[in-house]
Amino acid sequence: MTTTININCPNRYKNNVNINSVHEVALFTLSNHGIGNDYELTIAFVSDSRIRTLNKTYLENDAVTDVLAFPAMEPDPYSGQLYLGDVAISVPQAARQAVEHNISTHEEITILIVHGILHLLGYDHDNTENKAHMWKFQNAILSSLDNPILTNAWEK
Repeated sequence: MTTTININCPNRYKNNVNINSVHEVALFTLSNHGIGNDYELTIAFVSDSRIRTLNKTYLENDAVTDVLAFPAMEPDPYSGQLYLGDVAISVPQAARQAVEHNISTHEEITILIVHGILHLLGYDHDNTENKAHMWKFQNAILSSLDNPILTNAWEK
């Protein structure tokens, strides 16, 4: 089997999201974590209102955010693959952050894909030690993507 990356991207975001790149970045992130070839995950590109609703419903935080991850780590009953979970990325928020970080929206989305997948794999930034560990691994992946502007570009 191979890793399955489900990508949900409404037409209104197609100019900001390169589906082939999303797929490549997701696979690259998983392979750099030592993940084999029998996994599935979903990446959804959503509006500010949708991510705010998800954030409020599942995390009790009534605010727009850039990326949310919903780990599953359970076998898909149809494919037999381990379903890692879902990543939701707000395209409008990514575009605003790209301006703040002086990078392209595509580059910001790349950072958010890596960040979201790392959350699916159990990384978190809930304290100083975990944040340092996650950022170290995230920056190592980003620096390996042949785009030096991504390295250390995202420091929340």
